[in-house]
Amino acid sequence: MLLMSLPKDHVLVTGSHYRLIERTVPSHGQLQEKKCEMLSGVKPRKGVEIVPIVYYPVTQRQSQFVVINQFRPPVGYTWQFPAGLIDDGEEPERSAMRELTEETGFIGERVLRMTSVIYPFPEYSDTQIRMATILINGDDQMNTKPIQYLGMSESIFVHLVDTTQFSEFVWKKVEKNENVGGMMFSLACGNMFLGDRFSFLN
Repeated sequence: MLLMSLPKDHVLVTGSHYRLIERTVPSHGQLQEKKCEMLSGVKPRKGVEIVPIVYYPVTQRQSQFVVINQFRPPVGYTWQFPAGLIDDGEEPERSAMRELTEETGFIGERVLRMTSVIYPFPEYSDTQIRMATILINGDDQMNTKPIQYLGMSESIFVHLVDTTQFSEFVWKKVEKNENVGGMMFSLACGNMFLGDRFSFLN
């Protein structure tokens, strides 16, 4: 069995949330020693991204995705799913429900699915996220006029997109050179090539 030596880290810059680290990965097997720069959270950065689906059990309307257009300082306004950090001691499911309500105003009915840890940017960051699919009862009176609970620095616009039109919606944004989050784009591609996987909600 080939044993791999542990990488060596040298902190270049420390900010309020992230550290810029130069990591040296020792040579092993046919791989030579490699140096790279990466971002690492000052505290472990664990987040959750939510795929919110509104269904209408009473009125039988077309099911919809809840998407947001949020200002992100590095790139500007970006189309994406609601997302946020998991608070210390908070369960991922509870965090997903909380972030959904804060950013969109919708009250989730239940978490349909929660992934294990995913590394969305492994090439330059050790940030961890979980993906949560949350069902929202659109016929519930609490969800007829959702009210956001945003922080002072947050600018988020909420949009509803029919699940049958989702892939086309995302591709049009890309073609217009509008910013689209990676997770949203990945789901749009999968939905387009594999077909609508959310028809069971109708």
